[in-house]
Amino acid sequence: KWRFDSVPVSKREVFISFNHPDYKPLRRRLPRSGFEVKRNATPTARIQLERGATITGTVTDEAGQPIEGALVRTKFLNDIREARTDKRGMYQLVGCEPRLARVVVSAKGRATDMQKVVPTEPDMAPVNFSMKPGGKIRVRVVDEKGNGIPKARIFFQQWRPGRFEYFEFDEVSQYADDNGIWEWNEAPLDEFKADICRPGGMQLPEQSLIARREEYVFTVPKALVVSGSVVDARTKKPIETFRVTPGLRNSDPRIGENWIPWESY
Repeated sequence: KWRFDSVPVSKREVFISFNHPDYKPLRRRLPRSGFEVKRNATPTARIQLERGATITGTVTDEAGQPIEGALVRTKFLNDIREARTDKRGMYQLVGCEPRLARVVVSAKGRATDMQKVVPTEPDMAPVNFSMKPGGKIRVRVVDEKGNGIPKARIFFQQWRPGRFEYFEFDEVSQYADDNGIWEWNEAPLDEFKADICRPGGMQLPEQSLIARREEYVFTVPKALVVSGSVVDARTKKPIETFRVTPGLRNSDPRIGENWIPWESY
């Protein structure tokens, strides 16, 4: 049983997501006409969750030996499903939706890997992984004088064809150390892209990274400063109080600017 007491009086319906690790996520609209609870009344409406599909498989090393404790994850919109492999290298992801999913596996010292599948029941084939030794990537982020930039961010943006869901690498630290060094010893063996971000500065978007011996060095510029004044169009006298709202020009000319009201001042 649940109750939602903060529905705006002007809304005829709300959109709610129901999530349980053993069941397929349910996202639906709840019309006021069917779910509103009158004063002193008892809720009567019911919502039924359906059990989702189960993804099963094994995770082994390149010699075919099971890997225990490997983390297997997938995501459906905002709902994460994850499991650890047992001593036999077996795992189960339950409550999956019958839509295209990116199943990602990671383990200490092993190269992160991924497969794309559509979960189905009951005849779904196992999704098995054979993990190779981890790829090693070392990034140094420096300023215009060549000094390391502490806590620079490596913001993952793309990996393999298809829509990047921003969960694939979220078990990985994205921040460089105090010397501007970022290292990953379980990187995939193929290329991925990331933004290289300077705290309080600019960023280098979608830089290609792939495991290799050589260190990557990125020089990220300081933030640009935009300044100006605001005056009355007729009198030319300064307007002392006004609000500035930053924005970005969208690559689609039909959209124009994307304003960022929460950053206004």
